[in-house]
Amino acid sequence: MHISMQLQYDTTEWLYAPGITYHQYDDVSRELSLIFPYRAEWETDERFPLVVYIPGAAWHRQELYNDVPKYIRLAQEGNVFAIVQVRESDIAPFPAQLEDIHRAVAWLVEHAEQFHIHTHQIFLAGNSSGGHLALLAAFTKAHGKYISNDLSDYQIAGIIGQAASSDIKLCLNHAWPAEWGKRPTTCLMGAETDVECLEKADVAVCKNYVTSDVTLPPVLLFHFTGDPVVDSQMSHDLYEALNQTGHSAIYYELAGNAHGGNGMWANELVQIMAHFISQHKNDSSSENLS
Repeated sequence: MHISMQLQYDTTEWLYAPGITYHQYDDVSRELSLIFPYRAEWETDERFPLVVYIPGAAWHRQELYNDVPKYIRLAQEGNVFAIVQVRESDIAPFPAQLEDIHRAVAWLVEHAEQFHIHTHQIFLAGNSSGGHLALLAAFTKAHGKYISNDLSDYQIAGIIGQAASSDIKLCLNHAWPAEWGKRPTTCLMGAETDVECLEKADVAVCKNYVTSDVTLPPVLLFHFTGDPVVDSQMSHDLYEALNQTGHSAIYYELAGNAHGGNGMWANELVQIMAHFISQHKNDSSSENLS
């Protein structure tokens, strides 16, 4: 059988670059991995929105590679996708993780031309504890907190939180068997006990930074109502706080008991995220791409 075909297809390919060191803290290096567009020839200096994604790991050491096949789905919608490793709470308590996010973005902005990044179309995103950090990095930045003076300012076009543990004080309300060791939120805050963590926790609760006197980026939230790991009440409360203070927010309350995994990367949700990025990238300036 001899079949002749003429195909029409997008010549853009999506390459994966793992294990890039974006900052060195003495003997601790932090890495990011990139999914970025490639063409044999670029007719113009085309730039793409950047999604800076923080994987969840209960603020412990993250795995940057497990979910790459899922991340590619959003990258192929026309986005550069950076998977960012932050310092785990075991070696650096809050707010070290926020500094890492800002330093990762600074590295990406510095290399924007190489990876075809539009530097005025930057979106922070994450799942679980990573969603908490993405939201908190953006919210605290709006208040001028937890960003080093040696870093250039940058604009955040939007934030995506998947099952974000946005209220760590609510985490403390749930039972935590002693045999499991120290509670993740207690580790995050550099506390020895849950009581001490509660005393410190307000500075790491996202909704505490949702005020009407600052401009916050648009927010997209997803949470399964029966999430067995992070109470969906957190996303509901955060949405209400954003809505009541006049900020742009959309909350998808999903039926089911998933936390992360395939549930958060169903095709319907990928399309919602892609639309959110497409909608809000247009709110950003097209000048000074790099």
